Amino acid sequence: MPHGPSRADGGQTLKGVADPLSALRWLPLAIVLIGSLLRIVYTWGVDVRNVYDDHFQVARIMLEQHRWPHPDDGWQCYQPPLYHALSALTYRVFSGHAQGPPPPQPSYEERSSSAGIQCRHPWHLAGRKAIQFISTVCGIGTLWLVWQALRTVFPGRIFAQSLGVAFIAFLPRHIYMSGMATNDALTYLWASLCFWAILRAVAPPSDAAANDRAAARALARMPRNPAAPHRARYGWWLLAGLGAALAMWTKHYGLSCAVVLFAALAATVLVRRRATQWGGVRGPLLGAAVALALGIWPYVRNYELTGDPVVSPFKRLPNNMANQLPGELSKVSWASFRLGALLAHPWLHISTVDSFWTALYAELWFDYGTSTTAYQYRPWPEYVWPIWRDQSLSARERERRGLIWDLRVMPPAMVPQAQALYLLGLLPAALAVLGCVGVFREAGGFVPSVVLLTALALGVATPLFQTIRQPFRSSMKAAFALHALVPLAVLLCAGCEFAARWRYGRWLRWALAADLTLLAIVAAWHFGYVSLVFPDTPEYFARRDLL
Repeated sequence: MPHGPSRADGGQTLKGVADPLSALRWLPLAIVLIGSLLRIVYTWGVDVRNVYDDHFQVARIMLEQHRWPHPDDGWQCYQPPLYHALSALTYRVFSGHAQGPPPPQPSYEERSSSAGIQCRHPWHLAGRKAIQFISTVCGIGTLWLVWQALRTVFPGRIFAQSLGVAFIAFLPRHIYMSGMATNDALTYLWASLCFWAILRAVAPPSDAAANDRAAARALARMPRNPAAPHRARYGWWLLAGLGAALAMWTKHYGLSCAVVLFAALAATVLVRRRATQWGGVRGPLLGAAVALALGIWPYVRNYELTGDPVVSPFKRLPNNMANQLPGELSKVSWASFRLGALLAHPWLHISTVDSFWTALYAELWFDYGTSTTAYQYRPWPEYVWPIWRDQSLSARERERRGLIWDLRVMPPAMVPQAQALYLLGLLPAALAVLGCVGVFREAGGFVPSVVLLTALALGVATPLFQTIRQPFRSSMKAAFALHALVPLAVLLCAGCEFAARWRYGRWLRWALAADLTLLAIVAAWHFGYVSLVFPDTPEYFARRDLL
């Protein structure tokens, strides 16, 4: 945790310069509230069908057949069951029905209308909308946990807390996922709970997150030796283990939380061994044991049913993903970042589809995968559908031609929005990378630094593993990396504070503040447009039946 002189009001100083926002203790909370409102507005305005995959099928099986589906029962049936069981219960409560409606029989006019096929059962729409809001509640809860983690790592540093929470509050991909009826947002919530609890468990004063002013004064008196004895906080380690177990019951990449707990255990053992103090090892051992004992059972079941604990539908169910570009691991570019091509073609395009880092960055800062924007826009399906249906072409050639387009087939207002979001993401991303260098100086010792860097590495490794396993365009999912939101926010602040020690580094903090302010404005413009304006334009096209 940051150490240094403190002022009488508890505001930390940096090279003798006081925290410029120490009097605005309400600012991080205000940012959380604005980010929460943005997520609510977005979810309220977008269609419940704006999702990557149909998770409602799994919830419907649980609701109507009262069973945990077999991995081969549907595309998402391999998933751990917690989110889908919660979705089934939510649907039952808000729809008032224990059965979903029968498949619709739309007329030709409905199929060809710009509004798509309309739901004839308002109760069904209410149930589906309630499921969609599960992700919104989880997104808001994640924002709050990120703020609490920042208060733990940067107590009394209102400027740092504000920058970190603004980074997550206006991160486009997290806003998108907070409005999608999938199990990702719930996983982010459990992972953030786990990482926050770990940081609380290793924080020097027990009330660091509860009282910033008192924590700042206490930190000024703390020794800098990371091996200094700390009272074991079994409650926080238990909470971390429970968070990890819940994440493992929600999505496969929740396993990363258990790995982080074991990394915390290993780091604690190393520190205690050097200090000949082993009492503090019991806490992380408890957390890791709880995570493993409670969270492993969905993977045991998958292994018993399929022989693979992290079974994937790619190899068990029919799909066309082998034909999607780049298609072969040898054709994936691992060392490129094509910002120019991304600005020229902001959505998924032939010029960027094979660049891992470009795709990862693009999905973080805009809807690169086109799930909620271009796929809903009438000129896009009218352009690409004839290509996809042209049986005179090979499957790979249809895929290639479907990714060659110009901006005339895209929503005009969203082009500058996408470009602005990509440009505004550059400085925060660079500072988060710099934070990997400065984290040992800013995050308060060896154990929390190992936890943060391990969590971030696993966040990046998750979409990396997905791409290696099946190198097609949609596997480069930045959404899979967002269980590392807490380390992302902390590392951003650590990078900013580390750079502030340079000769002109203080100006970098103000540059980041200006950047995030602009990001908030553009995010409000984009998500307000997508949710409140775009669905009502004649060019909007609803592409799926509401089942």
